This record gives sequence, C-alpha cells and structure tokens, in this order.
Amino acid sequence: MKMKYKARNGGKLKDKDAQIIGKYFEGMGKEITTTKIVEVAQSPKSEIHNYFEWDNTIAGNLYRLQQARNLMENIVVNVTIEGKQVEQRAWFSVRVEKGNAYVPIKVAIEVQDYRKQLLDKAITILENLTITMKMFREHQ
Repeated sequence: MKMKYKARNGGKLKDKDAQIIGKYFEGMGKEITTTKIVEVAQSPKSEIHNYFEWDNTIAGNLYRLQQARNLMENIVVNVTIEGKQVEQRAWFSVRVEKGNAYVPIKVAIEVQDYRKQLLDKAITILENLTITMKMFREHQ
C-alpha cells in the first residue's frame, strides 16, 4: 500500500517535507532507530541530510535547548484534584508573543489564554489517542 505522509498539525514540517521523510523512513525497514537515521543522514547525498544541523557548535546549542525542555517537562508537583493528591507537571509550554515559554502550573491555570491553549492541546492528544486505540483494536 502506498502511504501518503502529511505533517502533523502544529508541527514544524510542511506536508511536502513529511512525504519525503516518511517515504525515506519507510525504505529503512520495519524497525528504525534514531542512531540509524542520523547515520544515513550524514551523507550529503541522503534525501534527509538537509533536515539536520551538521555544524556541531549550533547542534550543541540546540541539544542543550532540548535538554532544558526535558528538564522542564520532567519535574512534577503534587496537586489536589477532586480531593485526591496527584502528581502533575510543574511547568507547561505555552505560546507567547515571542515564541514559546514555560509557565508554572498556577499561571497556566489562572491565565485564560494559557488555559485555553493547554486544553486545546489536551483535546488534540485525546483525539489522536482515540484514533490510535481504534486502529489497534481493529487489528486484535
């Protein structure tokens, strides 16, 4: 079956790029590792070469930014919901005037625009999860 790949809504790729990358990954086999992707992308002749940053100074900084995101996304606090203590992320990523920023949970809840952004993200996640669950149930 010929697959038509598209960019995820809200992602950084265009549909044209998603088709190129998806087709390339498809040709790499059934089980692909990120290590293998980087290995094959290193060749300037690779169709996905230009989707990577090869300048190590720039790539190092980008990696540190990703590490900072990982730190922010992996710290939790205890909150009370419906009388029960549960763990929840301490900071949330939201769109701000100059791009994206992390805000503490209290601010994410209190600022209407941030709360709407996060609820919209949650709805999208639930919709995607529902589709994924249906897809896997059909193949039991």
